[in-house]
Amino acid sequence: MSLSELSIMSFEDVMKLQNKVGTKVYNEVAYGNNEKRQSSKKKRLNKNRPTEISAKRPAPFLRQVVPVRKPTLRDPRFDDLSGEYKPEIFEKTYRFVQDIKQREKEIVVKQLKRKKTSNQRKEKLQFLLKRMVSQLQHTLLLFHTPGPHTWSHTWSTHLVPHLVHTPGPMSFEDVMKLQNKVGTKVYNEVAYGNNEKRQSSKKKRLNKNRPTEISAKRPAPFLRQVVPVRKPTLRDPRFDDLSGEYKPEIFEKTYRFVQDIKQREKEIVVKQLKRKKTSNQRKEKLQFLLKRMENQERARKSEEQRRERELQLKRQQRERANQGARPFFLKKSEQKKLQLAEKYQDLKKSGKLENFLSKKRKRNAGKDRRKLPQQLHSSEAS
Repeated sequence: MSLSELSIMSFEDVMKLQNKVGTKVYNEVAYGNNEKRQSSKKKRLNKNRPTEISAKRPAPFLRQVVPVRKPTLRDPRFDDLSGEYKPEIFEKTYRFVQDIKQREKEIVVKQLKRKKTSNQRKEKLQFLLKRMVSQLQHTLLLFHTPGPHTWSHTWSTHLVPHLVHTPGPMSFEDVMKLQNKVGTKVYNEVAYGNNEKRQSSKKKRLNKNRPTEISAKRPAPFLRQVVPVRKPTLRDPRFDDLSGEYKPEIFEKTYRFVQDIKQREKEIVVKQLKRKKTSNQRKEKLQFLLKRMENQERARKSEEQRRERELQLKRQQRERANQGARPFFLKKSEQKKLQLAEKYQDLKKSGKLENFLSKKRKRNAGKDRRKLPQQLHSSEAS
């Protein structure tokens, strides 16, 4: 049957044909055979040899060169390879485990009988004894048949002589009550074991500056900190309390040498400007630097003058207070007036007062012109 005949057939006829012939044969006729694809795959001559891969495809970074067999972890209790599970044989084979548990139980009973043991320790031991008894009961129920003769015999010979406090297996409510009474930490220690051994296994350094001892079995990381280095703490003395209170007078005296360095730098800049060979771009940079230095010097001097003025006012107030007069404090507006008066005197001495006043008049006239209404501006323009 060809594909053209299949295309004419109805869906019901196709389904009938598929059931009659079989799905495998139907798929081969309808969708083609995969034998060519299967033959194109290269087979290894030996299963331990690596597979041949085309050089056109880039090999992945994490690739399996030789297939390694994964170790199969199996539990002999649930694996058919270990044979059929028989409780009698299992009990005979692992009887020594019960003897070990019995000896452990006797040790717990001895520790409970001691007078020196604390209440907290006693509670732990009692809980442990209860747990051991319940485990023994559970093993008896598992490995012994429920017949009257065997049950009574095992109960009398194994359990009765060794039970001091003979509680049955605890219910969930009793366990929760005990957990609330003793505490979750103590309960977990007794139920699931203590982590003291693990903590003690960690090696401590004799000195904090020594490197830590690391196991040679583990490969050391590439970027590791061999000796812990203290990071340098950067602090600004202006905003740190450790440097004490900031006093400008003491600061100026301490760092006076900085002004001398700045003065020498200024002289070097002036010398470089006077040279003929310096380019225009270099000259512009030097002029900007010189102007910046002059402005800084001017600002420093004005700050010194303001500080001197304040000190002078304080001295005057102390003198008045010694004479018995009441102290007075200048307003900010009065302080500005005094500052302006000093500025005018300095300009008068240097001969720059007239130039300064003419500039100020022009500035004030510009401000007044801006404040006038729009109509007056238009009339003036016409």
